[in-house]
Amino acid sequence: MLRVNEDCYAVGVTSRIIASELASLQSAKSRRKNAANKASIVLIDRTLDLVGPAGHHGETLADKVISLLPRLPGHSSDVAVNMADLCSKGSQYSQDVVMPGCLAHPRDGFAHSLLNTMITSKQKECLMDINRHLVEAASEEGLPLQLTGRIGRINADTLEGHLKLFKGNRQAFTNHSGLLQIAMATIKTLKHDRYTMMEKLHSIEKMIMLNSGDQDCPSTLSQIKQFMDTENNYDLEDVMLLLVFVYSLEGGDCHEDEDEEREIQKALVQAILTKQELSDNIIYLVGYQPTEDTVRRGIQKFFQKLASLGQTRSHLKQFRSVFESQGFQGGHKSIFKQIIDDIFNPAKPDLMDIEYKSSGLKDLLKSGFGMFMKVSKPRPSDHPLLILYVVGGITCSEVRLIREAVSSYKPNTQVIIGSTSVLKPTDIIHRAFAQDNLFPDEL
Repeated sequence: MLRVNEDCYAVGVTSRIIASELASLQSAKSRRKNAANKASIVLIDRTLDLVGPAGHHGETLADKVISLLPRLPGHSSDVAVNMADLCSKGSQYSQDVVMPGCLAHPRDGFAHSLLNTMITSKQKECLMDINRHLVEAASEEGLPLQLTGRIGRINADTLEGHLKLFKGNRQAFTNHSGLLQIAMATIKTLKHDRYTMMEKLHSIEKMIMLNSGDQDCPSTLSQIKQFMDTENNYDLEDVMLLLVFVYSLEGGDCHEDEDEEREIQKALVQAILTKQELSDNIIYLVGYQPTEDTVRRGIQKFFQKLASLGQTRSHLKQFRSVFESQGFQGGHKSIFKQIIDDIFNPAKPDLMDIEYKSSGLKDLLKSGFGMFMKVSKPRPSDHPLLILYVVGGITCSEVRLIREAVSSYKPNTQVIIGSTSVLKPTDIIHRAFAQDNLFPDEL
């Protein structure tokens, strides 16, 4: 437990409620009285920017692994890795296996370092690092290592060739268990059936952002409709995620008129009615035995929520837009990057959207009457420790982005990043559209 006296800040409606409760919590007040160190905690609503988690950019290898592999049972930030290929002949993997492989190995220095590389480095660098550790481990165990292929060009087959050296060798497996699990997770990801589609969706999202700044290009919804008409292997949730991506990015500016939205709705209704098998998220929307009427109502409800997502930043002043116009092209400027820039900006601009929650009369006077007194308003950068906590989940790419943004200012502040979970794209569909918001099964 961090024994600190914290100042609470919030960005977003839900975070404001949580920050108010934390500031007035009696046990927290008692802790603050006895704490010698000061800190700031900034709570941020996930729904303010869903472009990152709904996208398939996978800027980090960790994001791709988490997106494509199944969750580790009972966990919200790790994956289950099928390790049967390294076990004795005849071993099989099933969902009932008590201890599948995973990514997190805090007591294994090599594995911990690799996981950090997967989150903070480019994919090529990650693959080279994993391969180097595998080669060193195989040499250490005296395994018959054969180095083939081009230097600097590492792919799934290269890793798999080195990984197979450990098959059936119990002692070598035990000595390098964390490394082997991470390497296997990487191989399973790169060879996953959905990997190619993930790359294709990333290309579409990239094209959408580039075209968004050009008025001569087709509207965003018309581009998604074209994808549905020309692509045969997409999942329904792929289209839904593209819609979440563009509505969070552009709001109501993603279509030229309501007819385009109706065309997308009709296409989705038809696709659901002709689909042989539906995912749990789609079933939640349209029912177990969907009819044309229930499907149409489910899709209309989906688009109503989409419109709401497009308006989540409407009450903000500084962070109202995450769309960045770059000449004739457009791009995404993460709300987390904007928040970091404003917090550590040497000019110290007013933080209109980062709301300070006082815990007592002294703090109230400091924040509310600063304009009449010679007292500077509190800022999250005032203390040596800053905790950024995203309410609703965060992606590994966003962790990397925050890390790089903070490093660019070289502040005398330690920054800790926290969240309720590490997100994969399909989590957004489930949490925003396919669960009871009053009694959610996931936060």
